[in-house]
Amino acid sequence: MLAQWPDAQAAIDARDVHGLDAVWYWAHGEHSVDGFGVTLVLVDHRPNVGTVFDPIDDLPGRFKLRKPSLLFFDQTDGPPSEWPIIGAGYHYRFTPCVRPDLDCIRSKWFRVHEAGYHHVPFGDGGMQLATPDDLRNGAVMDEAACEPITDDDLAPKLGMVRHGRSWVVHVWFDPDGGRPAVSIEDPWARWEDAPDSVAIDEEVFVEQDAAACDCTSPPVPREPTGGCG
Repeated sequence: MLAQWPDAQAAIDARDVHGLDAVWYWAHGEHSVDGFGVTLVLVDHRPNVGTVFDPIDDLPGRFKLRKPSLLFFDQTDGPPSEWPIIGAGYHYRFTPCVRPDLDCIRSKWFRVHEAGYHHVPFGDGGMQLATPDDLRNGAVMDEAACEPITDDDLAPKLGMVRHGRSWVVHVWFDPDGGRPAVSIEDPWARWEDAPDSVAIDEEVFVEQDAAACDCTSPPVPREPTGGCG
């Protein structure tokens, strides 16, 4: 990743990411999100004026560390070609009680990314959490994060990109070359001096309440990935 997408401009210029018909796009515009930095998400196409009628689909990560679905960059005063990569993320469709199994990442490190709307491509780059009034198809919003909410369960909103609940984990690269760290926010706080920052709700990432969700069933088995690849 460090060699493939060393800066934000290199990622934006990439085509057919992971051998898929996919590209990177600004998840929060060209703004640095407090806690994370500038975020790029893997999508099937980039938003345009017709997004409300032809919503983009964010693509889940592959089950390999070298194939993330999110990239994080440290915003500087210069152009995106001067924003170095600082981390990567992996998000997967939400199945209640069944956390993903990703190479060397422990399942317990995954958190629930709540459903909501990103204020892109025409907004301020922020995000608003979905409310019961935004739901359709009989979907339910619950505080314990037991119920699945898909993109299609959210009513479209003009100028915003919607997404349902997902499992997500973030990996951060040590600026001194040490071992990467796993945490929701950048433990080195490289976002603190970003020149163009935006804050998002602290409740975006939540821990599923396993007891409330009655998570007693064994996890669904998956073929091994062959180690940390």
